[in-house]
Amino acid sequence: MIMTTMRIGAARRSLVLLLALTLAFLLACPVAGVGPRGAFADEPSSGEDLPQDALKPVAPLEETRLAEGGHAAAPDRFEPNDTAAQATDTGFPARVEATVHSADDVDWYAIDTEDTGEVALMLTSPVQAAYRMRLCDESGVTLRESSFESGLQSIRCAVGDGRYYVVVESLDGAFDPANPYTLDMQRHMEPASVSSLDLSEMNMLTALNDSASGFAWDYGVNGGGHFLMSQAYFSQWAGPVAESDDPYSAAGPFEYRDLGTQSPYHVQNALYLPSGQSASFLDDLKAAVMTYGAADIYVLWALCCATQDNTHLFVDKRDFEYQAVEDGVSYDGGHIVTVVGWDDTYSKDRFEGNPYALDRFGYTGASTPKPHNDGALICKNSWGDDAGEGGYFYVSYEDAFIGTNNPTVFMAGDSSESYNHQYLNDPYGTNLFWTSDEAFTASEVFVNRQSERETLRAVSFSIGSAARYEIAVTTNGQTETVATGEKRYGGYYTVHLGDAAAIEPGDAFRIDVTVRPAAQGDKVRMGVSANVPGEISGIVEVSGRAFIDEGGTVTDVGEQGFYPSIRAYTDDPASGGGGQDALYGRAASPAADGVDAQVEACAEVGLRQRDPLGEDEVRERTEDSIAVTSVNPELYGGIGVRIDGSAEDSAIDPLSLTADLPSSFDLRREGTLTPVRNQGDLGSCWTFAAMACAENYLARTDANVTGYPRSLSLSRNKVSLDLSAGEEAPVELTAVLEGSENLPLSTVAWSVTGDVGSVRLETGRSTSGEAVTVLTALKPGTVTVRAESDADMSVAAQCVVTISGGGSQGVEPLPTPDVDQPDRQVESLAAAGDRAAVPMAVVGSAAGLAFAAAITSYAVRRSSGAKRSR
Repeated sequence: MIMTTMRIGAARRSLVLLLALTLAFLLACPVAGVGPRGAFADEPSSGEDLPQDALKPVAPLEETRLAEGGHAAAPDRFEPNDTAAQATDTGFPARVEATVHSADDVDWYAIDTEDTGEVALMLTSPVQAAYRMRLCDESGVTLRESSFESGLQSIRCAVGDGRYYVVVESLDGAFDPANPYTLDMQRHMEPASVSSLDLSEMNMLTALNDSASGFAWDYGVNGGGHFLMSQAYFSQWAGPVAESDDPYSAAGPFEYRDLGTQSPYHVQNALYLPSGQSASFLDDLKAAVMTYGAADIYVLWALCCATQDNTHLFVDKRDFEYQAVEDGVSYDGGHIVTVVGWDDTYSKDRFEGNPYALDRFGYTGASTPKPHNDGALICKNSWGDDAGEGGYFYVSYEDAFIGTNNPTVFMAGDSSESYNHQYLNDPYGTNLFWTSDEAFTASEVFVNRQSERETLRAVSFSIGSAARYEIAVTTNGQTETVATGEKRYGGYYTVHLGDAAAIEPGDAFRIDVTVRPAAQGDKVRMGVSANVPGEISGIVEVSGRAFIDEGGTVTDVGEQGFYPSIRAYTDDPASGGGGQDALYGRAASPAADGVDAQVEACAEVGLRQRDPLGEDEVRERTEDSIAVTSVNPELYGGIGVRIDGSAEDSAIDPLSLTADLPSSFDLRREGTLTPVRNQGDLGSCWTFAAMACAENYLARTDANVTGYPRSLSLSRNKVSLDLSAGEEAPVELTAVLEGSENLPLSTVAWSVTGDVGSVRLETGRSTSGEAVTVLTALKPGTVTVRAESDADMSVAAQCVVTISGGGSQGVEPLPTPDVDQPDRQVESLAAAGDRAAVPMAVVGSAAGLAFAAAITSYAVRRSSGAKRSR
């Protein structure tokens, strides 16, 4: 592998030596150029059917060049920001990836605070260089400084109202223009700041209901919603935006305002926790609330089962025996609320129901249901602070409806500066799940329609249950695996890739995401977007853009109107931020010359077996991936949606232990909850629940919440290996979580990015303090090993593994775990070389050409009814 990284010490290298080494490097480079990860573009192709014009030279990600004075200059997109006057404006929370590209490069970032609080800053330097971080006041005077030769830099400091600067610079003259540092900036809000934090529910409501948005569903403004719709809004980068920019009114007008570029942060990750069918449902939900801060859930608000003051709710059956109906109108409705705590000892006797409602609706003499045991969840409502206990209520653990939906956590923690361009073919988000007993690969093809080169930084995907994943990128006829890992919950995930590939103007590129069952006997589910009557109707059928490969059978699912929920994120130097490129819809761009040929060439790489299923056969498998329970969503706004099978007890270890969880927990005591809002006489509760989660996540970013893991440390942050030909070498690491004594989850998830083909991932998960063999080194390459807390993905650490020397070939980066007589043969469908890349990798039985997958649609059952004032 040819490395473009140049580390220069102020007193270590002379200019003469530097020029000599650079000249030698240039003379050694092949004329054809260097590929995205250092592979030669003129490497012989093993494919017979690859169009020859697709095999053009690939430019390096960033050529190292000599600036005046002999410094290697490769400025990041924030430059110039070398002084306070040039400082890059950032907000809270913010995560910035940038480079120190010369010995005298100093990066300045400006942060503005409106009131008192505490800032928490963390700097992660690249392995090859040591940097310092300073916090300065408005005049540039240093208030705090952190400088170490290795490890993380951390600063916590109380601040007041005003402007502050964060400065990053080389510690000893060493720098690394190829590998970025990561700067995390967070703030603990004082009570006054939390009270003023208000995100716009109106913007989400109109985005998903006004066709002008380009990704509206078909329910109507009073037709209700659910967690997948909320995440569709977030993943579009449509928001969140401030309430003051788009104020809420239950009376309308309901006209969408495109304010996405005004959002200071994105929701790049969301967790879909197991639903109530899981034995660990309550433990999983409690652990999420304790660590991430809040989760939205579905309840049935039945008048006879709720106390008259709206403080207690318990519905004991799902057969709607107690449904309040008068003159054909149902007064019970689906409702989505925000869980903010629990109390195991909350008395069952407080759930008295409403005897008056029983009498009024024909149940004279009947008694209200009572739970058998103590215990309740504490929920934030959206009916104003005069309903219930200051706007909050309690729902019994035994309620029949609390586990209907997958409890969802929305993580509004990524700065909008992390990436400024998004590629997507599924603007409507996920509404179905492609389900299989075995591994399969979903692919999306995109086109860089911009005028400048872009750098691929991250990839996101949606899954419905625990899974192991592998990400590959195809550019210019070459495919390379760039990331592998495991996710314990279903959810919407963004995987950071560093500088994964350079995308030239007009070029097509493909993202392959292979998902596999997390354990023997499990199913695996990938989110997809497709038209469903009464739900989504605007998806366009386009061939050559979306594929699913299962068992060697490749289907062009885009041709049938199905798009896997896979997104690509890049740095676009020409974009002002928030840019998008969609296949169709509001963000569509006109096709450039030669785009069709580019797309076809890119799609054909690794897609040589074309035996697609017919449209009827695909759509026959659309009955069971999502289960729906809904009662009069027009009344309150909640639609019950469960990812079918996501609650099955998996063969993987339990997600949490009851012994680790306290008997009670209440975010109201933590000072991170924003004021209770009022949805009024409109079925919009789902927007209020989602925004309450996002607001709380932002308010609790200082890691002071009980049970929140404060840090994660690794036994080593860099490993260097020298392999002999044919030799393999294990890499053992220990990850230690530090934080509260009541930490509910003590497990750590491992993932690998970089030259993934040079290693084999051995461990997807371990416990805190456990020494494990994370991977086995197989051949030369460089990978970054990431360890992250299962309790909070933002608590993480990484280790860079550099492998030199000889090594073995024929890598299987992501083996199927614990399967009897597994088919270990990974079929590489790449038509460009045999460099151990695994595009469209498929592991599983070859028996049968039909898919063992199911995509399902669903029909929403509504009771006829009218709105009721609360």
